[in-house]
Amino acid sequence: MLTRYCFLDFETSGINHETDYPLQVGAVLGEFQHGQFQVYHQLESLIQIPTTCEIHPGAFKIHGISKGDLKGVPTPFEFLEEFEDTFQTDYSFAGWNVWFDVGFFKKLCAENQKEDFFRKIGYRHLDVQSVYQFLRMTYFDSGPSLNEACEHLGLSRSKHHNALEDVLLEIEVANQILHHLK
Repeated sequence: MLTRYCFLDFETSGINHETDYPLQVGAVLGEFQHGQFQVYHQLESLIQIPTTCEIHPGAFKIHGISKGDLKGVPTPFEFLEEFEDTFQTDYSFAGWNVWFDVGFFKKLCAENQKEDFFRKIGYRHLDVQSVYQFLRMTYFDSGPSLNEACEHLGLSRSKHHNALEDVLLEIEVANQILHHLK
């Protein structure tokens, strides 16, 4: 049985689902086949935020996205329309700390009359961080963050977080976990 996943990562204005907003998304749709993740579609986009929303200094330090970078980019509704057109609904979400990103995705859907779209997506999400945490207790000698997992597995990443780069790294970590379990 093949299982389709949409690896999802948001860079956000902060970490509070109630007051903060996604600024950038990276998403990759595919499925695991023969111990590797086969990519079908990918999407990367910046997303407009409300003018009243401020980007927290700590968040800016992580991703380097400013309000000026968000001028003329898709609105949340436009982003969700493109997301739905690209990926449809036949998958579950996956990612590093996937519940963080799914919470922001659900918020965007609720605020843009896309609740029905959200409900059609599979609800059994795959949290790569949890799988990695379980395995690192026995097999891996590294810390719990994606940065530490990348360092341990020899994967390089840029100074600032980028949503699509993070998704592709999460997929590589998942692939290496599968390889290790073989």
